[in-house]
Amino acid sequence: MTAARSLARRAERLAIISRMVEAIGDRRSNDFLDLVAGCESQLGWDYASDILSEASAEFCMSPRPNTFQVLPFQPLKLREMIFGLMACSGLEPAALDLKTTFESMRTQNSLADARRAFSHLVTESLAAQVSSGDTLFLDPQTDGLPDDLKHAIETRQASDIKVSAVVDTQDSLDLSALWLTEPGRRVLTDLGVRGHCISSGDRSLLDVIQVSLGSTIPIHRGTEQSHKVLSLVRPTQPEYLRLHSAMIEHDLREISVLGSGLSAPTLNAITKNTLSEYEKSLKSNGYRQFLLCMDAIVAIRATDSISTLAELMESRNPRISFPAVNALGNFYQESAAAILIEKILSSRNRQFTDACCLALEHIHERTPIAEPLILEAIETGQKRRRALKRILSKKLWVSFSQGL
Repeated sequence: MTAARSLARRAERLAIISRMVEAIGDRRSNDFLDLVAGCESQLGWDYASDILSEASAEFCMSPRPNTFQVLPFQPLKLREMIFGLMACSGLEPAALDLKTTFESMRTQNSLADARRAFSHLVTESLAAQVSSGDTLFLDPQTDGLPDDLKHAIETRQASDIKVSAVVDTQDSLDLSALWLTEPGRRVLTDLGVRGHCISSGDRSLLDVIQVSLGSTIPIHRGTEQSHKVLSLVRPTQPEYLRLHSAMIEHDLREISVLGSGLSAPTLNAITKNTLSEYEKSLKSNGYRQFLLCMDAIVAIRATDSISTLAELMESRNPRISFPAVNALGNFYQESAAAILIEKILSSRNRQFTDACCLALEHIHERTPIAEPLILEAIETGQKRRRALKRILSKKLWVSFSQGL
């Protein structure tokens, strides 16, 4: 009996770890928190922290099909999920080693205590990091930042822009210094700029960059660079240095492997550029590249990609709209479910409606987040109630009978 009970507990432990790994991969933050909190309520924080540590290790090192990748897989997605669990979302660039930090968190008495201790470590790390000059990927408006640290980040980022410059090499305009400032990085990323240089004749783009920054950027001639420009600091953490390079070069594979939600603007730009090229040429290779963009968007599942998918769903070309619908069915968030429900209720295309129903069903199978929205749509008495009822008939997260 003791051996059987031990095996049962081991099986239950492995099942919980597996569900945590899935929640991390899916970016199901609420489900992830529920799993950790459930472990804590049953057997205490020591047990929950052990499970969390094992799940984190398994997520990064699990073998992926059709790849020879030996480095940790999507380490920045894991980092973002852990920081979110610890109520520190947006502060992930802090130079903390997660494994070491996990060990120190195990000494806490509860998840609440661990959150406070984690926040303290993050704040200390960021203070030292900002003092060294590294503010890339940091947003001073992030919730939870102490006022003095917020002010230090704002001051440093404003200072970086003042010392940055564009280098005119006759053939091109080198934007490398702008890429090393957080305000510059954001503007260049949002504009879909690829690489360190743009054509020297593309002064209009430079004007747009300067307007977006609200600052005039000096232009140096030849290879001349101010010693102040050379003082700009690259990301402290190796993984954020990789992310920085991948976003500059629009390296889709590296972006997917790292898994950071910060890469969403770059992904969206790559997708739109790829689609534009495909629509001009209509070549099969261009379409394959578009599908690779869809795969990358699903792999990362950044909230900021939902609006891009919603835009693609408006296409009259089913080769564009249907992959976008399928991709949206892998985003386990209320906004994704709401978009799909709206399309189910409004579309006159039966095949498109069926695709939206399948995508919504996929969301509903994984998480209860869509259920209240589906019930609300059914209760309004609009058309296609039967299609929505069919989704709930396959699975109900909460026992509702009214309206069904």
